[in-house]
Amino acid sequence: MARKVFVSVLGTGFYESCKYVSVKNDFVSSETRFIQQATLELIGAKAWSDKDKAFFLLTDKAKITNWDKSITKRKRHSKAQEEEPYESLESIIDKMSLPFEATYRNIPDGKDEDEMWRIFGTIFEELQEGDELYFDLTHSFRYLPMLVLVLNNYAKFLKNVTTKHISYGNYEARDEITNEAPIVDLLPLSLLQDWTFAAANYLRNGDVSALNVLCLNSLTPILSDSKKRLETPSANILKLYIEALQDLIEDMRWCRGINLLNKDHVKKVADLSQQLNEVIILPMKPVLEKMKTSFMEFTPTADILNGYRAAKWCYDNQLYQQSLTILHENMVSHICQVKGLDYKRDATRNPVNKAVKIILDKLPEDKWIVSNNEEKELIKKIMEMDVTKSLVSSFCVTTGLRNDFNHAGMRDNPSKVNKLKERLRERIEKIYALYLQDEAYAN
Repeated sequence: MARKVFVSVLGTGFYESCKYVSVKNDFVSSETRFIQQATLELIGAKAWSDKDKAFFLLTDKAKITNWDKSITKRKRHSKAQEEEPYESLESIIDKMSLPFEATYRNIPDGKDEDEMWRIFGTIFEELQEGDELYFDLTHSFRYLPMLVLVLNNYAKFLKNVTTKHISYGNYEARDEITNEAPIVDLLPLSLLQDWTFAAANYLRNGDVSALNVLCLNSLTPILSDSKKRLETPSANILKLYIEALQDLIEDMRWCRGINLLNKDHVKKVADLSQQLNEVIILPMKPVLEKMKTSFMEFTPTADILNGYRAAKWCYDNQLYQQSLTILHENMVSHICQVKGLDYKRDATRNPVNKAVKIILDKLPEDKWIVSNNEEKELIKKIMEMDVTKSLVSSFCVTTGLRNDFNHAGMRDNPSKVNKLKERLRERIEKIYALYLQDEAYAN
């Protein structure tokens, strides 16, 4: 079970007593000077286990003004004449009888870059693999809230942590009659960063998996409630769209040529895309428009040209080996289709490969390796086809590139990376100019 960790910064101010409330959670805290006590009550820390932990970040000044249990009185400000009763946070934490260790960590004032990194390191070193984090940012000074948010993402990647809670106690917004101050939920800021990274991962690399997870997390509360599901039909459409999109992208990432050439996944994406008139997850809206645009070229029918479109999509999303493999094999499928052969069968693909090799190697007929006379006659007809003649040069180039890729460059005169990318792009451009007439890829 994941360890729960509460992290809070303690300031140096003289804190007035109030009750903190969270309308969202129907919560009212004990009367307290310290938001840390209220937040620990809000997150149910008394029910945590002895494996969990809380640590408070404080400067030397914060330690002697607000933490140390020896504090029993304080002046409201430096010019005040009298002290008044004042219970420290350490004393309050002791009285809460939490079942886990609750301690402090010294941090510098954060006046320069070196001290900023020391604060960063102090927090990061406390975290363990898979921790669940609960942050209170109320007394985080200057840039510290931003540092915590950045560290939060840093730890997600390096220590696989999850952030369960981020909040801010807004004492200044308290109701003066009830003396209640709101606890502001800042977790959406962390989620927004998750959406940003997930969107960037899709837009740069075509990976929709993180978006899929975020969508499901957002949609589950709606889809699991029958009333909400009926009131929000777009929720299920979005779920189905992301799932269909992931299926289509997985076909390209794993070079599933037959799936790409039949209409099922492409048509499903196109149909659901048209139904998505309302996007109920706000961060998803601009990403969704980009998604729709990136698949507009695909036709929602069984279309051999979708193979070339898939090769281009993979290239544009830096999936170069997939792009090359799909492009190469789709040329064979293209020739098969024009000849009326079943491109799904090795028995009909082999004569195409043989025909192209014969043309490229300029083999005399007596050097052909064929199974029987029927195959020889089929090869001759394939060689005479216009589509074969138009694709043979590209087939030659992609064969060389594919060998270079598949042998990891372990051959005489391996190509440099930039040359591989350039030559692959040239082939996509040539085929687009021949068959798709896309201006962006025309010679």
